[in-house]
Amino acid sequence: MIDENTEQVVKDATRHDFCVRIAAVTFDRFQKEHQRRSIPVPVHDMAEWLGFRIILLTTVPDDFSGLVSLEDRLIGVNRNHHDHRRRFSIAHEIGHVLLGHPAEGISFRKEIRQYDMEADLCASELLIPGKILLPVLGRTRNVRVLANTFVVSPEAMERRLQRVSSQSSIDN
Repeated sequence: MIDENTEQVVKDATRHDFCVRIAAVTFDRFQKEHQRRSIPVPVHDMAEWLGFRIILLTTVPDDFSGLVSLEDRLIGVNRNHHDHRRRFSIAHEIGHVLLGHPAEGISFRKEIRQYDMEADLCASELLIPGKILLPVLGRTRNVRVLANTFVVSPEAMERRLQRVSSQSSIDN
């Protein structure tokens, strides 16, 4: 008999796979339509392709990264953040859209944390697509070089490499 904890682990794994898969499918469609396979992933172009305009927010606190307005088709990001963080914030907000998350104002705190983790997974796959990362890993595994190549922070690259590593150990 499956207990509640095991059931939750399976549910979380399935949701994790869904988040990564929807990002990969979106990236593939974007890539086909634009007929290019470029690094870094042009996340601004992807947002526009999805019908969103990017705006830089100037009067927000430093701990505020971004927001998405479905109604206005806008993604706003903190102008004062580093380019790596702004790119991740745009991809994170795209993740919320792709995953159909409800607005934070109508969600519970626990749900918001879950939605943000899912949007982070989606953002990571959008900015560092597995189909592009794996061949690059054949040339280098230096986190800083990889982060610079994909125009993400070393921390984001480290987390992505950990997922690749854990996935390959599962596949073997």
